[in-house]
Amino acid sequence: MSEEPDADGGRARPDDDRLRYGEAVVHLSESPPSSSAAEPIVTIRTSNGRTYRGQYLLACDGVRSFVRNRLGVPMAGDDRLQELVNVHFRTNARLSELLMRRSARSGGDGGGDDRAMLHFVYNSRLVGCFVCHDGSKGEWALQVPYFLPYQTVEKDFSERKVRDMIWAGLGVRREGGDEGAASEDRYDIDVLSIRPWTMSSLVAGRYHSESKRIFLAGDAAHAFPPAGGFGMNTGLQDAHNLAWRMALALRWENNSSRRREGCEGEGSEGVSRASTMLTRYDIERRPIAAQNAALSVRNYQRTLEVAKACYLDARHPALFLQVLNAPPTNLLPLEVRREMFRGLVKAATMPLGSLTARDPSGGT
Repeated sequence: MSEEPDADGGRARPDDDRLRYGEAVVHLSESPPSSSAAEPIVTIRTSNGRTYRGQYLLACDGVRSFVRNRLGVPMAGDDRLQELVNVHFRTNARLSELLMRRSARSGGDGGGDDRAMLHFVYNSRLVGCFVCHDGSKGEWALQVPYFLPYQTVEKDFSERKVRDMIWAGLGVRREGGDEGAASEDRYDIDVLSIRPWTMSSLVAGRYHSESKRIFLAGDAAHAFPPAGGFGMNTGLQDAHNLAWRMALALRWENNSSRRREGCEGEGSEGVSRASTMLTRYDIERRPIAAQNAALSVRNYQRTLEVAKACYLDARHPALFLQVLNAPPTNLLPLEVRREMFRGLVKAATMPLGSLTARDPSGGT
């Protein structure tokens, strides 16, 4: 797409036309196709007030895609498999060294290639999954399920409570080291963000606009549970499948345009071929997304079987919610029912205490 001149006639530098950070699409429109396929017909305006025009638009703007919503494309599937809280945190150098040393011991040769990325934790103080993004640099995320409206991020996932969860899950005595030791000789964590999100399994009803000038890819076209790496891989395959189609379509359209200029009435064949070929992007990619969504859900359900082996049943929270939402319990004030739910969760996780064992290295 090309950027329209600013009000003063100036334009962005060519090298600025590739990436725009901190900028979101806030307006989208299409003008009717003209006799010249090369004439821009798709217009977007961004949150920074910039306007761009082009022949095609590829929308990769995430699961809450503005473009998809603007086109009125529905999503099919389960939009609420589970609510979770994502905690992004960083361990200091000493704690990172300990955790990587443990990982090397459990990973075989200690070379690091087989260190696990996902660590599922089931104990009486935490049920969650640690995601090791870069253990040597201390970059981690913790995924913890939570249940609206009986849990809230503000009360149940405050920074203090989240830090307690992290220490309980890592199995390390917090502030490890001798009393009075320098800060660099003690274990520590830095909580960077605490954000709720909703796990879903969704596929867009179609991958293009009616004009076949606007296309969806990645999370804008599908959303999977993060179980198996299907989300990113499917998105990359979307981009690959569409890139060569769009390059060839542009070549055919440009050739057709030149033929029209040389001989009035000829050249429409290339435009028709381009439209047909781009339509096949939807035909090929949507079934793959549906298949991968099903595989992701199956993988997620398999993790629930692991929890079941640890005395937890994924059906129990749903039963708790059903009881709290039904009369006469639902006549109680919400805060009272929240306390009841927290008590039920605490009771359900008490048996997990028997799984905790001491670690000779100083953890639990």
